[in-house]
Amino acid sequence: MMYKNERGWRYKVMRAVVTQPASGLFDKPKDVWKFKGWYNKQKGNTWKPVRTLPWQETRGKAEEDLAGYAARHKMQAVRE
Repeated sequence: MMYKNERGWRYKVMRAVVTQPASGLFDKPKDVWKFKGWYNKQKGNTWKPVRTLPWQETRGKAEEDLAGYAARHKMQAVRE
């Protein structure tokens, strides 16, 4: 689902590689795929993560976060 605010900025859930810190003394950090809400300004081609939304393990949880964020900010749902 994609949302649009009053400024015309678009918001949607996308995945990205996030580096998790090492879990132990001899472990190495590892890269994992996680999901989060991202935004795109009206005149830009760059998507940036919404800082206040947490990284999630599943797309479904990230969609729930973004839906709540969109409701709090009175955004409208739009087609991608």
